[in-house]
Amino acid sequence: MKLIFKKEDDTISIQLIKGTTTVDFSYVDMIKELLTDNTIEDSIFEGDITQEETDRINEMLKKVQESIVINELEE
Repeated sequence: MKLIFKKEDDTISIQLIKGTTTVDFSYVDMIKELLTDNTIEDSIFEGDITQEETDRINEMLKKVQESIVINELEE
């Protein structure tokens, strides 16, 4: 999963890349993707996003990813 963060006029919008499709961000879709494959690829940052904002977003994504625990049942 890859996320696109775009800042325009002090507003940050987020899109989610699912396979080859880009869709508007939804927490439900993000959690579904993380439960399927607990991987967040390097995000894309566009517009006027500062380095501080980029660092804070990346830290938040790391914490979200670490909080998703996938239990695999042994067969």
